[in-house]
Amino acid sequence: MKKLLILLLFSPLGFAAEEVERWSCQGTAAGGLFWAEDKWEPREFGTRIYRVELHNLTAVISENNDPALMLMDCEAKSWSWSCSNDLASLELNKELKSAVLIRFFGGIYQNSNSNQKDSIYLETLDCEGF
Repeated sequence: MKKLLILLLFSPLGFAAEEVERWSCQGTAAGGLFWAEDKWEPREFGTRIYRVELHNLTAVISENNDPALMLMDCEAKSWSWSCSNDLASLELNKELKSAVLIRFFGGIYQNSNSNQKDSIYLETLDCEGF
């Protein structure tokens, strides 16, 4: 009986670890709005490299290899994931290996004690699973 239990624990059909899908995404273009002199001004932004981990209808997004930047709740389809939180939204098309990341928190949250607001921008991404 002990041997059977050990075989089940170590077999692929046994209690499998949570599956995590990992993607590396390189920004291809970015633009949006920057707050300057009490008004929003259009601006181009630099692109970034992101690591995206998808699991249990959750996305964990990091820039480069830094600690997690954002945690999002997701809706998964066979070919895409739609993810969002109070700060941003991610649309990842797994078939086309492309994504769009939109950061909008700066437009909805205003600190009444400051003239500084976070930028609002959209970034297109080319992605590869690994």
